[in-house]
Amino acid sequence: MKKPKKVKPQKTQNLSRTEKLKQVSRIQSLEQAQAVTKRKNFSQSHTAKETPGSSQESLNQITRKDLKRAFILQELLFKKPLALRRER
Repeated sequence: MKKPKKVKPQKTQNLSRTEKLKQVSRIQSLEQAQAVTKRKNFSQSHTAKETPGSSQESLNQITRKDLKRAFILQELLFKKPLALRRER
């Protein structure tokens, strides 16, 4: 009769310090990405109102963010910045 082979314990991975840090950073970035998507989905689902025509109204309304963007674009289009124009 043959003797059964001894089962060798599997070797654990000997990762270098940098590889461990890379793995940790990958895991952290994935967790952050999941948290961001959860927040986005939560905010979208809780701020959306299910009334007929509300999407049309929201498209027509000008928000503060839009006004800020327009103001910044206007400043970028002019050659002189706002501070120099106010001094005149």
